Amino acid sequence: MEKKLALTYVGNSQTTKRARTQLTEIDYVHPCKSLQFVLLPPEIIALPHAMETINRLAMTPQEALVEAVMRNQACDLHHVLQRFRCESSDTFVVAAGFGNQVAMRLLRDEIEYRDELEVLATAAAAAAKNGRLNAANYLLGEFEHSFQEPVDERNAYYRVDDATWVVMDEAAAEGHLDVVKLGVAHALESKYVALSPCGSDALYCAVCGGHADVVRYLLGQNLFGWKLDAALEKAMENDDKVIVKMLYEAYPVYADGQNLFVRMARDARKDAVEYLYDTIHPSTSLVGEAFVDAARCYYTDTAEFLLTTGRVPTDAFDKAVSNAVSSGRISLLRTLTSKKRASPQVLITAATLGQFPIVKCLLNVQRQSVNALVDAHNMTREPSVRALLRETLEHE
Repeated sequence: MEKKLALTYVGNSQTTKRARTQLTEIDYVHPCKSLQFVLLPPEIIALPHAMETINRLAMTPQEALVEAVMRNQACDLHHVLQRFRCESSDTFVVAAGFGNQVAMRLLRDEIEYRDELEVLATAAAAAAKNGRLNAANYLLGEFEHSFQEPVDERNAYYRVDDATWVVMDEAAAEGHLDVVKLGVAHALESKYVALSPCGSDALYCAVCGGHADVVRYLLGQNLFGWKLDAALEKAMENDDKVIVKMLYEAYPVYADGQNLFVRMARDARKDAVEYLYDTIHPSTSLVGEAFVDAARCYYTDTAEFLLTTGRVPTDAFDKAVSNAVSSGRISLLRTLTSKKRASPQVLITAATLGQFPIVKCLLNVQRQSVNALVDAHNMTREPSVRALLRETLEHE
């Protein structure tokens, strides 16, 4: 089983915002853990520079590393690394989120060997999420270089293309088109798409964020196996009509020429059919095709909605009724003919096929014209039709 990549990192904007709120309300005086319960004189607290010095002196080595990265102080970072032996993985991810490549290179050799792939993938996610193009590019190379080393327990849960997909997904979710393009180009150049066309969820991520420019670009990359159904669901949920139209127009390229509106009718997705009808304004021929498919699959709710539009062509309605006649589905026939009168030709077809119970159903439901029944008798010369004709004439 493949290991899920850990994508939560210290540099996440929501996490950072939450941390700052807590700092203001709770630990304004002592942001370091080691000073949380230390009471300082008000005279000291009133001196910002003194407090800053005290806070820095009280930091753990890990806190000092993060502080140096956030302040872009390469000398301080180097000093801490030279003086202390400490875990640097979290700081490396923070550096990636800030796009601080100097810090990343200083911290790179300090990452524990067994955690290397996970840290690199998580850092790549942080860089992509914050739109750090150069950092993301650097990390893609580092991940693949580390992966190509002799196979051991580190490689068991990862694939060589994992970092590429993570970069694409995180960048797409935040709308960083340049980073998305980097990931796409890397996936194509490295032949990852051929090996795993569905490896990335970038399209879905972009739809979730409402990033139409990213969606437009990704739909143009038809070598990827984008999950269009899931993307459409999300776009409709967000009521993002611009993106829905993009997905609709691109769908035939990914579905062997199929039409999305017709496909939704065939799949009994009445909600999607209604939404697409109001959004894309399909032609009457598409409405008719969707109606025929919905009726054939006995999805009467969808078929009834399409009938209420008043845009189902007569030939499409007759085709749906004829399909019901051919399959002998009397209950469906009753449903259809209760909504709209079928043409007399349907009665003739039913008689020709020997579907006499259906002929009788049509007579009872629609009171078809005697002329149509006479035509059916003349074409078939069946005793059953003759009996129905006699019965009908007796009731005229």
